[in-house]
Amino acid sequence: MLAVNGLDSPGLLQLLKDSPAARFDVVVPSMDANDATGLCAPLHWAQWQHRLADVITDRFKPRLLVHSAVPPMHA
Repeated sequence: MLAVNGLDSPGLLQLLKDSPAARFDVVVPSMDANDATGLCAPLHWAQWQHRLADVITDRFKPRLLVHSAVPPMHA
């Protein structure tokens, strides 16, 4: 598990780039609340998700990459 409180997509991308490459069977990036509260536009958010998926695939070679949904911000 790699976890840091308060990251947005650009911060997570940098964290992944700075982390040692390794192989994992499954990777589940679980963040997005900071992008939503930071008012990241949906198009930019989708672009960041593609960038994150590319870095995860290149550095960690997961057999399965599962994107979690944005948390229910109204709750």
